[in-house]
Amino acid sequence: ALYGLILPKKTQQLHRVLQKPSVFGNDSDDETSVSESLQREAAKKQAMKQTKLEIQKALAEDSTVYEYDSIYDEMQ
Repeated sequence: ALYGLILPKKTQQLHRVLQKPSVFGNDSDDETSVSESLQREAAKKQAMKQTKLEIQKALAEDSTVYEYDSIYDEMQ
């Protein structure tokens, strides 16, 4: 026995015809995607730098701020 969706050949051909072509045609603009990825990388680096600064600031205020386990053990 064969299970699953069985499409007649006419339907398969119809699906190929109905697929919409790309809005930009076959001309892919690589410069845009490169600049977008560079902007994303710059944003990531900025966020990582900001996170490091926040961690340093938190440690300067309280050196035990990230010592969850030892504090939890002391509570028990």
